[in-house]
Amino acid sequence: QGGSTTGGGGAIKYWAIPENVQSVQVLAWSIDVSKKSFRCKIELLQGPDNKKQEYMLQCGGGSQPYHGVIQTPGEGCVLWIRNLKFLEDGL
Repeated sequence: QGGSTTGGGGAIKYWAIPENVQSVQVLAWSIDVSKKSFRCKIELLQGPDNKKQEYMLQCGGGSQPYHGVIQTPGEGCVLWIRNLKFLEDGL
């Protein structure tokens, strides 16, 4: 919940993670559970020169959400979630 949104090439929602947070919980699902699929890319960024963690999620319309915990070591972490599912892709 919360976060900021940008557009272009798929909606992007992002959150700056406070440095005292050691991990974040990610929960993702299709808004129309068990009827529509979803596809998204999750990235955890930490500073300009550090490697990023990348996760690609795709669901064919099941009734169970994706649930994961991502470690957020140190300061300067930003969690990005980009929607990769477009209306033109169909269900």
